[in-house]
Amino acid sequence: MIERFPIPLKLNDTIYHSCDVEAPTAGVLADTNKTADTGDRFNSNLVFLTGCIKSIMSDSSEITERVQIKSALRRLPYRSAEVVSLKSILMVHKDDGIEGVYFCPRCNTRVISQIISENGEVISDTRDFIRNLDIEYMQDYEENFEVQLSEPTFIVSLKTGEAIVDMKSNRPVGMSTLKINHPTLANCIDAQTRQGVSDEMRLQYRIYVEAISEIDGMEIDRPYRDKYGMMLFEKIPNINDIGEITKRVHEYGISNKVKKICPSCGKEWMARINTSNFFEYAPPIM
Repeated sequence: MIERFPIPLKLNDTIYHSCDVEAPTAGVLADTNKTADTGDRFNSNLVFLTGCIKSIMSDSSEITERVQIKSALRRLPYRSAEVVSLKSILMVHKDDGIEGVYFCPRCNTRVISQIISENGEVISDTRDFIRNLDIEYMQDYEENFEVQLSEPTFIVSLKTGEAIVDMKSNRPVGMSTLKINHPTLANCIDAQTRQGVSDEMRLQYRIYVEAISEIDGMEIDRPYRDKYGMMLFEKIPNINDIGEITKRVHEYGISNKVKKICPSCGKEWMARINTSNFFEYAPPIM
């Protein structure tokens, strides 16, 4: 099955827009779970996709060798990896209903999504379905996006109270404008390696740090990223700026929100559903 990437994959100067994906075999699922059981969730996603993707395509070329596919997939934006993983699993997992309990933001009434059976016969099914979730595709390829912080952040010396100056760039260590690439599988893998999995929020920060390409017009290299990246993120004074970055990261890909209507007061709202634990043998979703 040919599946389009919500965010294309760029390798050198070539833009790969889609892949030929197939259902996972028993061996692929075993290899994926073997990696996932170690807690290495992003590498498990790489193992899964490598086993399910037969080729990666651009308008002028195609990657078909397994080793080259695995190498290329490290550069695949995670939001695209998420969609392709789900599409592959859905080839074998026909029942994609998600149960959940939601609370009306106006009157706090419980709204339950569930399947009800009686004597083996379904009498009611109000679940949400993976296949019905919206997917947003990038129309004109953009490798990165820019975020202007509402307040600049600096790393300040405890002794002097002034911003620390980076010796290599001879610039104060701070940031007000970030240019961020769409986080890739490699960014997620590197972030987990450096940050671990015990602190989900800081792991998310670290993924963003790994994806930064420029700060205030200055290209960011590995030493600068490792030395200052997390400190700069943790010192962002307005938490809404983190929300803006997260919003931009999730601009393309599969939506995890569905419309709910309160049966008591009629309030309509978009509720977040839990897709991450739906497939018992699927790679986790970011």
